[in-house]
Amino acid sequence: MPQQSLQEKAPIQLLPLEPETHDPILLFTMGKVGTKTIEYSLREYGAPHCIHIAHNLNPLMLQRWRKRINERYEDPYIPLEAWHHAWRIRRTVTETLGKKRWQVISLVRDPVARSLSTYFENLSYFFANALERFDAGDLTIDNFIEGFFRLPPSKFPQGWFDTQMKFVFGIDVYEQPFPKEKGYALYRGKHADLLVLRLEDVHRCAPHAMKQFLGLDTFSIASDNRAQEKPYAALYKESKEHIRFPVQILNRIYNGTILRHFYSAEEIQTFRSQYHIQ
Repeated sequence: MPQQSLQEKAPIQLLPLEPETHDPILLFTMGKVGTKTIEYSLREYGAPHCIHIAHNLNPLMLQRWRKRINERYEDPYIPLEAWHHAWRIRRTVTETLGKKRWQVISLVRDPVARSLSTYFENLSYFFANALERFDAGDLTIDNFIEGFFRLPPSKFPQGWFDTQMKFVFGIDVYEQPFPKEKGYALYRGKHADLLVLRLEDVHRCAPHAMKQFLGLDTFSIASDNRAQEKPYAALYKESKEHIRFPVQILNRIYNGTILRHFYSAEEIQTFRSQYHIQ
């Protein structure tokens, strides 16, 4: 069955909206690709725009997400907050398409680094009281690594730009080659402009990209230590040093055609070289 368009599918539940006085910025990403770093830097710069963050605005996928929350969480308060936030952003987009020109920013990242970061940020979902049990000696680094490999095989999220960005804003990032040496690309859609950055290049290219995209002079990536302050940060670092990947898993992840759209063969090989092989 074909998916209904964003404009046709009414949300199940809505939250009140605040009025916006500037054309909005939407940090629309697949998650764990540096979204908060860009948000923090824009706010430190003093960008006058209203800044939104979303990872999922596809109505069918939002309904599936809500169903998973109901099935998996005894106390769904926190995940439901995130779900309601996504519905709110979705309504904002729906009601303003064609009235305001959205300035959309997205990022891509080494898929193994992204998968590891996602896993450790959500460690308590896989191991109850994970950090406390690790400190008590009930869980080890090997337990966490084994848990990571029990997850479905991770690839670059091949469908995200189609099921999210293209579906919502009608922008197909694969229609034109990505300028790998430049580290970012600009796209113009009917109702939105899009900037796609590579996280690995963000310190180098963000000043030029933000000046070209938003007209922000002297923009830079602000120093943000929150990632190091996260409770799982040390555990993530230690696990990354100990993890050993079967070569077939790395081949499956790094041989995807869509990953090669954003990164050169040499850059992908550099990603691979960071990880030990069994």
